[in-house]
Amino acid sequence: ELFYRGFVESAGVLAFSPLSSAGIGGVCIREAIPLLVSAALFGLVHTEFVQEPPPEGAEGRGGNGAANAPQEPETGAPLQPGQPVEESKAYWFRVTALYGVLYSLLYVVSGHRLLASTACHAGLNVGQALRDWEKMRATPDAELQRIFTPRQQDGP
Repeated sequence: ELFYRGFVESAGVLAFSPLSSAGIGGVCIREAIPLLVSAALFGLVHTEFVQEPPPEGAEGRGGNGAANAPQEPETGAPLQPGQPVEESKAYWFRVTALYGVLYSLLYVVSGHRLLASTACHAGLNVGQALRDWEKMRATPDAELQRIFTPRQQDGP
């Protein structure tokens, strides 16, 4: 939040303030463009959390029991058979950029104070961390090893 709202969005507001003072675009230009830029950067950075799926038939995929059943990314509800899991960079960008818009709106509505957006972001992250911890506890050791083993780089 310090970077996206405190730096990027604040810098944008400062950069566009002379235009709105001159009567060009007003609040819309001064607030909307920095809000969209910070939200897009937030979404873009979060696409790095998407891991490429393992090759078909790879060892250690899945497991037995409902704890290892694929879940819908947004709600965590178990997927029905045949329902695809969307774990693409485009999906992560869309979802996290929308969260970035929410955090930016909280920042603007609170008079450019970071407390509201930081508290909201932290609360969401704590919930996600607890959910991920439970999922990791139910994941087979071989799958965790595959995920957390550093990949070798091609080339020098």
